[in-house]
Amino acid sequence: MSKKLWWTITSLLVVAGMLLVACGPAPTPETIVETVIVTVEKEGEIIEVVVTATPGPVEPAPEKPVTLSWNLGTEPPQVDPALGTDTTSVQIDEMLFLGLTDFDDETSEVIPELATSWEVSEDGLVWTFYMRDDVPWVQYNPATGETVIITDDEGNPRMVNAYDVEYAAKRTLNPETGSDYAYVLYIIEGAMAVNTGEETDLDTIGVEAIDDYTVAFTLKQPAGYFPGIASMWVVRPVYQPIIDEWGARWVEPGYLVTNGPYVMDEWVHFDSMVLVKNP
Repeated sequence: MSKKLWWTITSLLVVAGMLLVACGPAPTPETIVETVIVTVEKEGEIIEVVVTATPGPVEPAPEKPVTLSWNLGTEPPQVDPALGTDTTSVQIDEMLFLGLTDFDDETSEVIPELATSWEVSEDGLVWTFYMRDDVPWVQYNPATGETVIITDDEGNPRMVNAYDVEYAAKRTLNPETGSDYAYVLYIIEGAMAVNTGEETDLDTIGVEAIDDYTVAFTLKQPAGYFPGIASMWVVRPVYQPIIDEWGARWVEPGYLVTNGPYVMDEWVHFDSMVLVKNP
């Protein structure tokens, strides 16, 4: 064997060894075959040397967060669902709070969201909504970047329930709240009387939590469109303890307790707002 051929083959074997050592073992190796053709003019022969390397597992690159920069066009006047009157505020509420129902983006059909199903009485006056029991109230901490699940006195996750819906609807209709869109709920028995001050007892409003995850609305007259009303921001559940504690400040980052697909990280008024995914 000629020295040229010897050194060529020896060099390729060294390269193969380096590849095998560098790649290391893998539990389920993927074989990558590199074929190197060496032409050696020895008696007219062409020698093909095949180098096989088995690389170790390749760690996937860490997933980078996707950031959407969205020009809202104006400062959201409100984040409190009971007080929203404009499309910008409603857009933010849509990302922060869930409703009993929602509208399908393609068909505009009313679909479940917090409610799993609903039914109406034979006379068309009582709509009963059966709710999910797996949606927790959460609070985001801008200082740590953590989203914390609210817990009850026994340390259990505090889920969104029918009493939260009842509270939200009656809070919207309470004249002290000052909701400009409270009239949307006037189809509910007793709603108009309370909102206009004719009646002062909130319990006369036809909204009642039957149990933890069942809420019923009694109407003044039949309204087949009521499941659509149930999707609106003015009846989306809000967390009473945080409102009682902080008043109007409850919608600010660090205070806000919500349940939707996003949480609020930052709100620089008249400049910008940052929402992050609710894990």
